[in-house]
Amino acid sequence: MSKSRLLSVIVFIAIGLLSACNMPGRRTPTPSGFEMINTAAARTVAAQLTDISRPPVATSAPTSTLPGSTPVAPATSQATAQTTLVPAFTQVPAPTQAPQASACDRARFVRDVTVPDNTVMQPGERFTKTWRMKNVGSCTWDSDYALVFVSGNPLGAPGVVPLTQEVGPDDTVDISVEMIAPEDGGTFRSEWKLSNRAKQIFGTGQEGDLPIWAQIRVNTAQSSSSGMQYDFVSSASSADWYSTVSEGAGTPLAFNGSPDDPAGAAILADGLKLETNQTSGKVLLVVPRQEQNGAVYGIFPAYKVQAGDRFNARVGFAANPDGRCGKGKAIFQLAVQIDEDTTTLKEIAAACDGSLTPVDVDLNSLRGQTAAFILVVRADGSPQDDWAVWNSPQIVNK
Repeated sequence: MSKSRLLSVIVFIAIGLLSACNMPGRRTPTPSGFEMINTAAARTVAAQLTDISRPPVATSAPTSTLPGSTPVAPATSQATAQTTLVPAFTQVPAPTQAPQASACDRARFVRDVTVPDNTVMQPGERFTKTWRMKNVGSCTWDSDYALVFVSGNPLGAPGVVPLTQEVGPDDTVDISVEMIAPEDGGTFRSEWKLSNRAKQIFGTGQEGDLPIWAQIRVNTAQSSSSGMQYDFVSSASSADWYSTVSEGAGTPLAFNGSPDDPAGAAILADGLKLETNQTSGKVLLVVPRQEQNGAVYGIFPAYKVQAGDRFNARVGFAANPDGRCGKGKAIFQLAVQIDEDTTTLKEIAAACDGSLTPVDVDLNSLRGQTAAFILVVRADGSPQDDWAVWNSPQIVNK
């Protein structure tokens, strides 16, 4: 039986979608078939992985509505966008919406210096959000200019944060705000704009009306002292997935797409026959791009590494009902992105040999840092029979 026909049978009874924790608005799991989720692959990878090129920068963000205003066009200034809005909260009153600032006050978002979108925080955790901004107007920003909260959840920050240095035309500045993660679980977003000495508010974008934001995820089930800290299987639908070849640029790939897609696939699977002749629970099935040395990789929502954290998983291949998995041969990589630097932490060359390879990586050198972890599967030459499986990929603290 061909792998394609085999998986179509398995899929009918065993494959479902698993939405990310506390992410309303995603589709309800279906009982059969592979469902495609159009995820916004919007995070910029600043450095190449081993043989994996940088993915493109996305150019879209969600439409937002600010107090006392009409909906604005999709933002193009923030790196990562999510359609999930914040839960109910007590909102800090926004500054009075004075007349729109003149053309001399214009700003451009450059990048998130700290706390990338969807960083996982613990309840009540304090953090510093820093944005890099560029003055693209003709007026100099001085101490009479400020960053002001305009919408969403203030995340414990003051409503007005004055600038602490002058920023001339064409200069850049890092603007920081001290924040606190809510005690409740969920996804929280805090939107901000700038104001000038006349208290006129201006943002980013071509019309100067778009905000910058901090967006975090609070996981109340997470423990800083013991047990599982981060589950890559349950977070897979929130990751940004890309397809590439060893020397090519990455292109966005929809999660839970077709396993027959020439671009490859990343699929949440349940009940797969493994090369060990055992039946799996929920696993992450990754089919690399169907080209020589083709690859698929996912950039997961950021996580703040704790002392004592380790990455654990078992890697191998899905098999036919007789336990054989053909010529499967792939390279599994665990990489990490911190700010603009991407580093490969572990590389495992695996072949279908009837056993899964254990992976155990000490993350203690990253403690205290906010990191976006990246799971990679690359064909080791030909992609034939590369039905690669990440089994129980987790960050644990023992």
